[in-house]
Amino acid sequence: MAMTANGAVINLIPDLHGPQLHMPMCFLLSQLCFINMLYISTTVPNILVGKGTTSFSTCTTQYFLYLVFVGVKFFLLRFMTYESYMVICSSLHYPALMSCCICWFILASS
Repeated sequence: MAMTANGAVINLIPDLHGPQLHMPMCFLLSQLCFINMLYISTTVPNILVGKGTTSFSTCTTQYFLYLVFVGVKFFLLRFMTYESYMVICSSLHYPALMSCCICWFILASS
C-alpha cells in the first residue's frame, strides 16, 4: 500500500504542477517519496516472507540500509524545511538561490 501511494505521488507531481510552479519543492517531495519507497523495501520483504531466522550478514545489511535511509530521509526533510524558509523569507531572491543545481546538491548531500 505504501509503495503504491508513494509511486502515485511521484507520478502525479509533474502532472499537477507545471514546470514553472515551485519546481524545487516538487522535486524534493518526489525524492522524499522515492527514499520512503527504498526505506520500506529494506524491512517489509523479510517480514512478509515470515522466515523464523535470518543470517547475521542479512541482518547486518538490512540494519545498515535501514539506518542509511532513515538518515537520508531526515536530512532531506531538514533541507525541505530550509527550502520552505527560503520561500517565505527571501521570496524575491528565491529563483536565484534555489536553482536546479542546488536541488541536486541538496539531494546528493543528504
